[in-house]
Amino acid sequence: MSKSAAHAWVPTGATESPRVVPVYWDAHFRRQPGDAVVFDEFLRALFRSSWMTELRDQGVGRARLLPSVVVTERAPGSLTAPQLRQRLLEWIMAGLVTPKPRKTERSLTYLIFTPLGTELPRVTSRCEATFGYAVVPLVSTGPEILEVHSRAVSHELSRSFVNALRSRSREG
Repeated sequence: MSKSAAHAWVPTGATESPRVVPVYWDAHFRRQPGDAVVFDEFLRALFRSSWMTELRDQGVGRARLLPSVVVTERAPGSLTAPQLRQRLLEWIMAGLVTPKPRKTERSLTYLIFTPLGTELPRVTSRCEATFGYAVVPLVSTGPEILEVHSRAVSHELSRSFVNALRSRSREG
């Protein structure tokens, strides 16, 4: 998050502590489940780092990692924002991705690693009425998987956390 973006909005009231559910949607994570563990450990470390301290200035409390899920559904060749949202809602309703967001909740964020090779025209992280999701396109599955994606993970989560707070403050 740039300094100008970080100071463009000043939160009011108490901080919100996000809860994050990583959703690993690629056959790679079925073949190499250790990579999901590596990402989960990265997220735990990130949530204890100075990165979270910086977000505290924006009204974001310390994030908490919830259990991750590996989606076994075959990936499409292309995925639009409405299709991704619909997929996520289907997984939540089927109980594949948990927890289900509470009616008035803004603290729950699903971190979705979209499949390698899937085209994502104009798909970005969103804050919905009851939950948010952060989208990280999988671009590599080699030994450098964490290094390649860590910056995108940090960026998309910070956007999601701050956007959730902004949405809530607009609702009053």
